[in-house]
Amino acid sequence: MSAPFFVFNNISSLDMNCIIENELPEITPAKRVTEKAVVGRNGLLTQSFGDYDAYDYPVTFTILKYEDLENVKKWLRGSGQLITHNDLDKFRTVRIKEDVRTYENEWDTFWTVTVVFRCDPFRRQINEPTVTLKTGENNVVNQGHENSFPLFRFKVTAGNITLIINNETFTIISTPANKEIILDCENGLCYADGTYIRTSGEFPSLVEGENTITLSGSTSLAEMDKRSVFL
Repeated sequence: MSAPFFVFNNISSLDMNCIIENELPEITPAKRVTEKAVVGRNGLLTQSFGDYDAYDYPVTFTILKYEDLENVKKWLRGSGQLITHNDLDKFRTVRIKEDVRTYENEWDTFWTVTVVFRCDPFRRQINEPTVTLKTGENNVVNQGHENSFPLFRFKVTAGNITLIINNETFTIISTPANKEIILDCENGLCYADGTYIRTSGEFPSLVEGENTITLSGSTSLAEMDKRSVFL
């Protein structure tokens, strides 16, 4: 098995002469659950809206060359994408915590340090294939662990676009002709050339597993990024 490594913002720890002695852990987020004691009821009343908390992902490593120390400091700051060697097809969206960071000198040569990545709850697939939609019924599988909020791209010749996803209807109203329309379900936005477009219905989501998407409207482009999420 290869030595552990990580990639932050497209730079590998191996290229920075950083050695990780211990295997990197697999960490899953905590689900937000509210517990409440109710008079006259045994146990606790629990409630959850399906949300998850961010979490810390610490990585301890050794910098082999003194001359790389300042470059490592410059590299490991800010926010971006984290990929670990044991999960190369997915990434975490992270922010490096700005706590006091101690670089321990060993043998006047090596420097050992722990960097803590603050991770969004979900991992996402790298280069997830785009789904082309046809007019009529489409069957799409969400291979993630939770519901996802896709991103659609459309071009229309005239009229409205209607999506029926798992029996829920969503309509894009008075669409501009021959302009690329972005429907961003995660952020609740629909726009073309920076101009917002009216919609009707709840922004769609894909359930875990099989989904049925029915598309109607005169489209010359209809495609979707599933944005699958993994715990």
